Amino acid sequence: MFPVTGSGLQDFLVRPASDGVRIFYVSRAGNHYDLMQASVHGGEEHQVTAPFQNTNTVIWDVSPDGSRYLIGTFISAGDPSQLWSWPATGGVPTKLGDLVSGNAAYSPDGLRIAFHIDRELWVADVDGTGKRRMRSFASDVDAPAWVPGGSRIRFTLAADGKRPSSIWEIDAEGAGLRQILPGWNNGEGIRCGGWMPDDRNYVFVEMATKRLWTLPERRKWWRRASAGPFPLPTLPDWAWSPLAGRDGRHIFFWGGGAARADLQLLDPRTHALSPFLPGHWVGMPSFSRDFGQVAFSEHDKLWRIRANGEDVQLIALPGLKAFFPRWSPDGRTLIFIGDDQVGKHDVYTIAADGGVATPVLPGVSGLGDPDWSPDGSQIVVIRHLHARHVLALISTRARRQLTDIPNSENLIFPRWSPAGRFLAATAADRHEIRLYDFVRRTWRVVARGNGLGQSMWSADGAGLFFQEEGAVGVPVSVFYPQSGVTRLVARFDKVLNAGNFDCRLVTVARGDMPVIEVGRSSANLYGAEIEFP
Repeated sequence: MFPVTGSGLQDFLVRPASDGVRIFYVSRAGNHYDLMQASVHGGEEHQVTAPFQNTNTVIWDVSPDGSRYLIGTFISAGDPSQLWSWPATGGVPTKLGDLVSGNAAYSPDGLRIAFHIDRELWVADVDGTGKRRMRSFASDVDAPAWVPGGSRIRFTLAADGKRPSSIWEIDAEGAGLRQILPGWNNGEGIRCGGWMPDDRNYVFVEMATKRLWTLPERRKWWRRASAGPFPLPTLPDWAWSPLAGRDGRHIFFWGGGAARADLQLLDPRTHALSPFLPGHWVGMPSFSRDFGQVAFSEHDKLWRIRANGEDVQLIALPGLKAFFPRWSPDGRTLIFIGDDQVGKHDVYTIAADGGVATPVLPGVSGLGDPDWSPDGSQIVVIRHLHARHVLALISTRARRQLTDIPNSENLIFPRWSPAGRFLAATAADRHEIRLYDFVRRTWRVVARGNGLGQSMWSADGAGLFFQEEGAVGVPVSVFYPQSGVTRLVARFDKVLNAGNFDCRLVTVARGDMPVIEVGRSSANLYGAEIEFP
């Protein structure tokens, strides 16, 4: 095994691509991502001059003859984007019709492209025409990979509340759908597979340990040993996104450890960061109204901890995975998003001391991202309606009613102001933050930008904090509804340039001190020469 990169700033969730001589990947650089390349033998890394200057560029795949790159653009990592064909010699990219995806791959003959749109697998001609949906699924599609002969496509179906991640196969005409290794390894989940060039071995990630395994596809007739799969020897237990070398002898992968995030308190006056809840890995934090306690989700479980770091407690939720908890105004109840064992995604409440989780609106599914009104009499949620979603209010009184908020289509992150007059929300494309006035019953745009995240109110409701993740220094600002003024709070150029992977606003603590999740990663790209069983 040998290192290909060494900075630890690479985005290990994005599969690398290779032309057989170089490997292409994206690396965090302050507020943006650089398109990078390195030799397949390792050594010095070099930035690639991308064709688009005001956004991030990723190479999803290299054509079989090496003459062109299949690329996409993004503001925030993981965003789906328009697909383009870019000559390997440089020049102007060609837009591939209306093809939009978060991952795509050339067929072995270079004449077709496999890609996904959310929960759908698609195939199109290499020029973007002839788009054809292969199949729709119950969860998101990812990592399409053609068998070297081009007759089949394998792909990942992401985990949902009912099933772990899994790998499936379909023939190039859309028939013959089947699951690969169903129930293997006690159903812990597999994903991110790729073929070796001779189609004799298929390499994938086993989710429990993040270890690479190989599944022999064509065995010699005289071999009577197990058909596999087999763990790849001499490789680390933590590995991700395997990429087969074009020489058929090497495997490349992200290894060395997943991203790690620590919470930091930001002093708005000095811009200094100080540790918050050190020693604890706290995800999706939410403060109680008195700022004395924090609820959070980690490893799909619901926890609470005192703001001084003492008395951490697990809140038992048999059969549920919990995300994004929020405290009721009286501090007695938590509301959260839960996924149950049959794949149902819903909003639940539970006593802060534990008990039985109850759906916020029994009989109605497809609700998400909840928040409380200041007096606790209502809950705002996202209500999914087929191809769109709206914001809706639920009364917490004995007779619960669901009422849509006018003109709230395709808004996310609803956040109620402490005084109750305003509701802040972010547009789904993350280019606007809007404010709903319950008195005037009107929306207004209060911020525009690239990669706007969730907003958070100050304790007195006088200011609305928000972050523009697609701007230089990923700045945090505060908007004052009374005056209409927006003030810059802080930028994180130095923090990002010091080797950290991310700086993200996650909540606001006592004294209107923003809480910043500072992410870092020890993952790097490695290569290994493999002799397969």
